[in-house]
Amino acid sequence: MIYRVRHVTRYAYGGMVDLAAHMLHLRPRPLPFQRVLSAAILTEPPASHRRDGLDHFGNPVTWLFIDAPHDAFEVTAEAEVEVRFPDPPPA
Repeated sequence: MIYRVRHVTRYAYGGMVDLAAHMLHLRPRPLPFQRVLSAAILTEPPASHRRDGLDHFGNPVTWLFIDAPHDAFEVTAEAEVEVRFPDPPPA
């Protein structure tokens, strides 16, 4: 089975923000029974610096830094994941 997932988070600040740092756990994790076909993270305003990696537990994480003044922040995560049932145990 293939799932297509779209998640949108919006922040509206009470005033202008000059700098912002975000840590996102919004990308799916590959597992023996789950294959990540595609994953994307889009932001508005766009990040001036972005780093993707893994956290201490092996989960995908994205660090974003925005250095442009903004009064709102929106992040959209989209992924396509193939999931199958694990193989049954031996008889």
